[in-house]
Amino acid sequence: MPGVSGVGSAVSSAGGYAGLYGGYAAAALAGLAGPPPKRKRRHRTIFTEEQLEQLESTFDKTHYPDVVLREQLALRVDLKEERVEKPIRF
Repeated sequence: MPGVSGVGSAVSSAGGYAGLYGGYAAAALAGLAGPPPKRKRRHRTIFTEEQLEQLESTFDKTHYPDVVLREQLALRVDLKEERVEKPIRF
């Protein structure tokens, strides 16, 4: 196909499609399948009642708080900004 470079060489190498896919998929397509790599699990944050109240109150007013509001809220409730998310109650 004129104008498209690299596709033919990627398809022809290592079992056909290994050049187009990375990691486990390439190994599986090349016939080298093994167990998938272990992923590190993130521990679940356990919120206090006070943190839940602050989070719920904020998310009731603003469903999608911007990064500045999330950072301010994180400081108020003593959490990392990436842990500031809408709480799910079961």
